[in-house]
Amino acid sequence: LITVLHEIKHALDAKKMGKRKYERAYQLAGDIAVNNGKDFHDDNKFEEEAEKWGKKEYRKWKNKI
Repeated sequence: LITVLHEIKHALDAKKMGKRKYERAYQLAGDIAVNNGKDFHDDNKFEEEAEKWGKKEYRKWKNKI
């Protein structure tokens, strides 16, 4: 469930920012992570935010399902 919520956060961000702008921002965040010697995906700020949001939302939904 956390994974689904994580992906929903990505979709919400893309809807809010616009798909192309989101894709560019995601790519830039990954490039910045790599340039700092980190992992493109795991250390991407959008991934970290989506994971945090997914866990927060899970707490709201876990007893309702």
